[in-house]
Amino acid sequence: MQRTSLYQCWKAHGFGDKIYCQAGHLLIREDDICPDGTQPLRDLAIGEPLYFKVCDGCPDYDSMGENVPKGERGWLK
Repeated sequence: MQRTSLYQCWKAHGFGDKIYCQAGHLLIREDDICPDGTQPLRDLAIGEPLYFKVCDGCPDYDSMGENVPKGERGWLK
């Protein structure tokens, strides 16, 4: 199965210093520092991979298109 990244989904939104799923899915990883189901916006800013198990096969997935290449992710270098 191909992994789905938050970079590809219209439901991923940033607010304040967090990324959340507009459809209400909890964005949780094993090494999580945000137990509220959000992720730090800094991860997006530095171009971290944003893959979550909940996104794979998500019925609410709304595609923005192809994966964003690693060199084009983030704006803090």
